[in-house]
Amino acid sequence: MTTSDDYPSLHGAVCCGICSRMDTWAKAGENLVRHWSGTIYLRAKVGGKSIRISLDTSDLRIAKIKRDERLENLRQAAKTQAHTGVVRTLGEAIEAVAVRILSQPHLKAPTILYYTEMFDLLRATLPVATHGRQWTTGDAAVWWKGIAKKYSAQRANNALSMAKRMGRMLVEAGVRIDDPTAGLKRMRIVSKDLTIPSRERIESLIANIRNQHKAHSEQAANYVTFLAFSGCRSSHVRRQL
Repeated sequence: MTTSDDYPSLHGAVCCGICSRMDTWAKAGENLVRHWSGTIYLRAKVGGKSIRISLDTSDLRIAKIKRDERLENLRQAAKTQAHTGVVRTLGEAIEAVAVRILSQPHLKAPTILYYTEMFDLLRATLPVATHGRQWTTGDAAVWWKGIAKKYSAQRANNALSMAKRMGRMLVEAGVRIDDPTAGLKRMRIVSKDLTIPSRERIESLIANIRNQHKAHSEQAANYVTFLAFSGCRSSHVRRQL
């Protein structure tokens, strides 16, 4: 009668196979488990769901730092989702950011207008129906290249700032482990030498318009006066008409 001792190599192979399956995970600290390969994972319950996410390190000290940051992001995302719904697509991430920003008290009208314009620009230029996991760093780079070509440096940079908030929202929501926009660089803004007319010159121009006595001279003069002394751009004034 033969026993497993008669086949030591086979016995060892079977034993190691069983042990490796039993010892796949080992507790490495609070909310941390180590895979048999050495990689440490975050394991926790957030928003009523159990999660296990690789921290891409085998160093326990680094893992603890990443754990704290990732847990904070996930918990914040859970709070956001409770108010804005599930965040999965780029469009849902944009809306979640919009709710977070526009719900701030004491925002002034020009600031609200600025944010609204930026969110509209993102909705118009990004594939809002795309799932966050499918939007790659390459896709983000292509989007940024198009924005940089189409808009002024200042406006493009403003759009990028909002896109980066959207990217961070995808990470907070647990949709991604990285922000596809993280590597995108702002455009350099070249300052322009502006020649600002004197008050006397402006008043002379307004008087000239008013004294033409045409059908809309009075309205045109009032319009120029408002622009000159309020600091508003003509595009902002047209939106309010």
